[in-house]
Amino acid sequence: MIAGDGSVGFYLAEFDTAVRHGLPVVILVGNDGCWGIEREFQLGAFGGDKRSAIAATMRKSAVARALA
Repeated sequence: MIAGDGSVGFYLAEFDTAVRHGLPVVILVGNDGCWGIEREFQLGAFGGDKRSAIAATMRKSAVARALA
């Protein structure tokens, strides 16, 4: 699976399901520190990125491991 750093948060339940069923999963996370869909809207509507930042230091791998 390939996901952005914002959208990967929507898949936490799927991580849990994969772990419970012993499914091998590889997830590549593109970490640019923003909600891409929001940023694109804000660029078009307001001419700039207003409030789409995500903490780039959040470790998504640690979140996934915590579900194991």
